[in-house]
Amino acid sequence: MDQTVQEWLVRYLKAIVNHPDEVQVAVRRGQMTVVYDVSVNPSDIGRVKGKRGKVIQALNGLIQFAGHKEKLRHVVEVMDAPQEASH
Repeated sequence: MDQTVQEWLVRYLKAIVNHPDEVQVAVRRGQMTVVYDVSVNPSDIGRVKGKRGKVIQALNGLIQFAGHKEKLRHVVEVMDAPQEASH
């Protein structure tokens, strides 16, 4: 099921961002939780999170519902862009 959710999440995210080729979703599975780590172009982070976090909250709601039968908590996390190291 994780792969199906992951594929759906990638398709959805590619539809809402300006740089669809940079969308990546990695899955981390624990005993009680499945985490979908979302990585996008730094300029698209606001599109994925939405105003006041509305988009990411909606995604988490859908993903949680999708995993309800498994009795696992499913969570979408947006990975912040790595900070440039200053030398």
